[in-house]
Formats: sequence, C-alpha cells, structure tokens
Amino acid sequence: MLAFLKSLHIIGFVSWFAGLFYLGRLFIYLIEAQSKPAAERNILSTQFNIMTRRVQFAIIFPALVITIIAGVGLTVVTHSYNMPWFHLKTLLLIFLVVYTLKSNTIRLAFLNQNFGKWTSLSLRYWNELPTLLLVWIVFLAGFKRLFFSIPVISGLVAFSVLIMWSVFRLNKR
Repeated sequence: MLAFLKSLHIIGFVSWFAGLFYLGRLFIYLIEAQSKPAAERNILSTQFNIMTRRVQFAIIFPALVITIIAGVGLTVVTHSYNMPWFHLKTLLLIFLVVYTLKSNTIRLAFLNQNFGKWTSLSLRYWNELPTLLLVWIVFLAGFKRLFFSIPVISGLVAFSVLIMWSVFRLNKR
C-alpha cells in the first residue's frame, strides 16, 4: 500500500508541476501575441486560450487531486502529521494550491482580453514560483530532519535568489 501511494503521489505532483510550468509559458506567449498585427493576434490568442483551458482541466486539476489524495493517504499510513517538517510542507502545499487557483483566475482574465498589469517579465517571474516551491518541497521531503539546518536553508535561499536573478538577467538580453 505504501509503495502504491508513493507512486501515485509522485505521478500526481510531477504532472501537476509539468502543467503549471507549461501554463506559465502559455501565458507568456499569450501576452507576447498581443503585440502582433490584429489578424495574427486573434489567431494566436484563440489558440493559446484553448491550450490554457486544456492544460488547466486535463492536466493540472486532475493531477492536483491525485497528489492531494495520495498525499493524505501517505500521511495517514506513515503518521508523518506529527513531524515538524510535515507542517512546513503542508504550508508550502497550501501556497501551491493558491498559486494554481490564481493561475486559473489569470487564465480567465486573459480569456476575456483583460491583461491588467501582466507583462512578459512579470509572467516570467510568476512562472518561476512553482519552480521554487518544487525545490523547497522536494528538499524538505528528502532531508526531513536535516532540513532545518543552516546549510540546507542557506542553500535553498541562495538557489531561490539565483533563479529570480537569472530571470531578470535573461530578460535584459
């Protein structure tokens, strides 16, 4: 039972993150399509809106559900709800669910041609948030008791800063 739940959990979160990474790229392409001539912009916007809906409902939401159900099953089987690292992981998971729901709100706004404050650069930063959450969650699950040590936390903070700096530098080019 434990191996089955772990397998489902891994399949779920890999699919969830893959969908989030792809959705973020589609948002960037959709924003960048707005600078094209009207005919091209309309074709691209229509296609990207179809793609974002499919990613959201065919990949992201089902994977989110599988991840949470398998994760709850793992928590019950392993009794990990008593461990401090699990509480932080749960908090990061809540952030990830909120990010997923906010991404759907962005998708719906873009569908209605409401691009608001979003730019290509701001969406590039937005697209890196699940990367940071993935890294933090995986290291937290992998290191468990050692996670709260200064070297691990320092390394993760440095990695997070490096990712955001890289987005900024790449956009300057």
